[in-house]
Amino acid sequence: MTRIIKILFIALSTLYAAPSISVPGSLTHENTVELGETIKGSIPILNRGDSVGRVKVYVMDYLFNSEGQTFYEKLGFNPRSNGNWIKTSRTYLEIPPNNEVNFTYTLQVPKTLKKDGTYWSIILVEPLLPPPTDTGQKNTASIQTVMRYGIQVVTHLGKTGKYDLKIANKNIESNDEKKYFSIDVENSGSLMLAPQISVELFNNLGNYIGNFKGPKLRIFPTCSVKYSVDLGNLSKGDYKAVLILDHNEGEVFGAQYDLSL
Repeated sequence: MTRIIKILFIALSTLYAAPSISVPGSLTHENTVELGETIKGSIPILNRGDSVGRVKVYVMDYLFNSEGQTFYEKLGFNPRSNGNWIKTSRTYLEIPPNNEVNFTYTLQVPKTLKKDGTYWSIILVEPLLPPPTDTGQKNTASIQTVMRYGIQVVTHLGKTGKYDLKIANKNIESNDEKKYFSIDVENSGSLMLAPQISVELFNNLGNYIGNFKGPKLRIFPTCSVKYSVDLGNLSKGDYKAVLILDHNEGEVFGAQYDLSL
């Protein structure tokens, strides 16, 4: 895989003076679809600056893993890509100052598919910067920083597919006198999962210590994430931990571990 710059999936303005481009809408478009169905989507692109903003919009495949790597690949790299289903009328837009333009797309689901479950890709919105200003100084370099936006386009094929995951690499980490329970989770099924993690902790006498909750993370099939749960200021000793990953659709995964601090 070719690793390129990670995109921040939060609505922040770009880091240059003017124009100032942002995407104020949702950064995830999720639909349940049927074979042969056509759906339409719209992405608002806002220019808060005082000059015309120019942006490029394009589609890529998108994968990530528990090591913190994010990959953006050409369409077709991911066997579960829906990127080739997406059609747009244009790929470059000009947005007037202090104005908003909607970028529209059509997603045409094929009439036959080899795999069930979840398909996905990512639409990238990339502001195009004007040429750097010539300062007239020799032996100087001009640095321009641009923030691209990624809109995940997720489609679930009807009621097909199954939920499943693999849990690996349990670890206890210390930071600022706190203990953190970390674990890698891979989506080994064919449907996207978004489980929230929690850890119920007991001491070696069986006394209940507490329930420690962590984040809710989206995991696409074949992808993996690292969860980290703050256990607070635990004293040294032996503990039993009950791990719960709750997808909140009747799908709950669990495991039990012995921990030594």
